[in-house]
Amino acid sequence: MQKQQKAIQWVVEAVESGRINPLRPDMSIIPDDILKEIAWEESPEGEIVPKQAAVDVAIFLVVHAKMAETAGTNQHIPSHLSLETNEVITGIQCFAMLATLERL
Repeated sequence: MQKQQKAIQWVVEAVESGRINPLRPDMSIIPDDILKEIAWEESPEGEIVPKQAAVDVAIFLVVHAKMAETAGTNQHIPSHLSLETNEVITGIQCFAMLATLERL
């Protein structure tokens, strides 16, 4: 669990410092030990699912991407955001897939 928390914190700090653009995250700058924690895993039932850390990071990135997108059109930070369920689900799937592919 500590490794997953470290991975989440690394990505959060990278976004907040500007090293990672939430609209187009460059997975190549993320260290392999972090990628390992934010990728897909096999569940006990044999299904391939995103790790919880991948879900947490993806939701963080989706929210920050939406904020950046909204701020870009309105020139201010929004007081509230509206996200479609499919935006969040697609963000989680894409992020975990990119993290997994980057490790290959």
